Amino acid sequence: MPAPPAAHPVQPCSRGANTLPGPLLNPSFEGPYLPVSDGAAQITGVVASGWQDNSAWAGVSVQYAQETTNPHSGASCRKITLTSVPSGELQLIQGFELQSGSLYTASFWVRGSAPTQAIVRIQQDSAPAPVRSILVVYLTGIGTLTTTLGDGQPAPASSLAEAALPASATIGGVNAPIEFLGLTPGYVGLGQANIQVPKLAPGDYPLIITVNGQASAAALVSVSAE
Repeated sequence: MPAPPAAHPVQPCSRGANTLPGPLLNPSFEGPYLPVSDGAAQITGVVASGWQDNSAWAGVSVQYAQETTNPHSGASCRKITLTSVPSGELQLIQGFELQSGSLYTASFWVRGSAPTQAIVRIQQDSAPAPVRSILVVYLTGIGTLTTTLGDGQPAPASSLAEAALPASATIGGVNAPIEFLGLTPGYVGLGQANIQVPKLAPGDYPLIITVNGQASAAALVSVSAE
């Protein structure tokens, strides 16, 4: 039986010195720190180089800062003051490459003034979608809904807020059945379409969603064999 591949540390939120091997840039949140803003004064402050905030869609109110007086280890860490999360979550992201056939571990350290849930997610970029699989597509402009929601009210999970207008989708000009079109539960104003990949040869194809006769701009979808 062959030995398993060696493990490589990812450590996206480590507070040690920035000398650990792995694919991330600046995993320990050392300097320099760069200004960040969503243009609406809800996301402010400075973030460590190599990282970026991806929370504007969730409507959070947060301020980032560099903390040097009481880091876990190393010279600094990232301080986050989160005052409002009306829906969704705070997201700190960084793109990186992983080697095929290797195992990776992820660890992080968090100190909070209140109970805090932190999640490490690794999302593959541009992974081909197999034929008959379901694509989850996020979008805006889905029109009227079957459920009436107040301003700023997250979409319910118990009774889905579905689009009321007629809609269709194509991938590579082939009809792609829409299994769901509506608002993403728990989020404010975030449209979601669950679309089945039709039978196509492996390759890259344009995805177009049409709502009430209005076609979207094309998004490229990579399709793999069934």
